[in-house]
Amino acid sequence: MTKEKFQDKYRIESNRNQNWDYSSPAHYFITICTANREHYFGEIVNSEMNLSKIGKIAYEEWLKTPGLRPDMNIHLDEFCIMPNHFHAIIGWGDNQCCRPTLQCGSTTANREHYFGEIVNSEMNLSKIGKIAYEEWLKTPGLRPDMNIHLDEFCIMPNHFHAIIGWGDNQCCRPTLQCGSTTRSALKLQNIEPNKFGPQSKNLGAIIRGFKSSVKTQATVNNINFAWQPNYHDHIIRNEQEFKRIKYYIRNNPKNW
Repeated sequence: MTKEKFQDKYRIESNRNQNWDYSSPAHYFITICTANREHYFGEIVNSEMNLSKIGKIAYEEWLKTPGLRPDMNIHLDEFCIMPNHFHAIIGWGDNQCCRPTLQCGSTTANREHYFGEIVNSEMNLSKIGKIAYEEWLKTPGLRPDMNIHLDEFCIMPNHFHAIIGWGDNQCCRPTLQCGSTTRSALKLQNIEPNKFGPQSKNLGAIIRGFKSSVKTQATVNNINFAWQPNYHDHIIRNEQEFKRIKYYIRNNPKNW
């Protein structure tokens, strides 16, 4: 596959999920590696990680993350600094920076638990909860001309969360004269529109800030250090996945 060029340089292909808004409230499992997998952060001895000076700096800089972006309602969960990489779970709830363009949520009247109850981290649907489940699944079939696709959804005791989207279809309302949509017009000018709006309050911005602060501290302290370009992320979809990843991070030093 031929890589695209930007300003006469080949781009590094993105690892991001192109159908996900990374400003959305969620939990993310991230992995960031050092350049050439060098053991900059220290070494593991007897299943314990002994942090180097730059490893300690990375530890402290990561802990600063929520305080640097108080408007994002960030919470840090399990994380682990390994000799040549960094694992972490990070998430955030509803906040003023989120752009819920593909998310929807409805709440029952007076927050009554009409839909059932949660027992041992599992949702036990009531009769009306099961009806809500089945009716939601019917949505694409009821509007076949809209090219609707349903993504993750969740029925809770007193509310319903879902991600819903649709592609180009005959129902779209063109916003420009002569029948072209904004996206089509931009493509004609070889300009790719920003899919999810400003990219300053999302996962990528957080990772860039963290990597930059660690690198800056390394430079100030005359420490030889470099990150690998890019990073890996995984959107955590459910409680079982969350527990499995948390266990993996916690036991990473033992399994090194």
